Amino acid sequence: RILNFHETEGSMLYPKYPLKGLHIELSNICNHQCLFCANRKMSRKKGFMNESFLKRILQEAYSEGFREVGYYANGEPFVSPELDKYISWAKQIGYSYVYIDTNGGIEFRKIKRVIDAGLDSIKFSINGTNPDNYKLIHGRDDFDRVMENLKKTYDYKKMLNRSLNVYVSIAVTRYIEDSVDQFAEYCRQYCDDLV
Repeated sequence: RILNFHETEGSMLYPKYPLKGLHIELSNICNHQCLFCANRKMSRKKGFMNESFLKRILQEAYSEGFREVGYYANGEPFVSPELDKYISWAKQIGYSYVYIDTNGGIEFRKIKRVIDAGLDSIKFSINGTNPDNYKLIHGRDDFDRVMENLKKTYDYKKMLNRSLNVYVSIAVTRYIEDSVDQFAEYCRQYCDDLV
């Protein structure tokens, strides 16, 4: 099916459809309401992925040659109470790279659990540069918590001396365009890369 997807009405897709990366939406629920995100306008029913279905697609995708899995799409991965277990499942199956994208507005103990479960990469989506514009953009007053979580995650990575990629992404909006460069420079000391 994947190979057939490359051909569309006699022409080839470019670039080719990725054969090793898989995104799984564990839940379409999010604890934030970002101004620019489609999640807040989503009309489909909120819920969680069935665990037996998750196990099945992890195994089927691996059998088809997928080696990377990202647990994120339209929802916040940390709203799934068993996220650490799902990361362990992927690693046990043989996935070489398991990653998440998070707003980071949760307790650090949850981040620590997923790292300990074998997480290979975590990207913090931080779209405000101070508590005020962060609250306006994210719809939550989590700026200080998120920044603390970013620092603790990077420190934990160094303490473990393990290959864990810590990234930051910033969606530049008119609310932060004047302060984003300085904020990005500050963040760079607590991550491996920033976009």
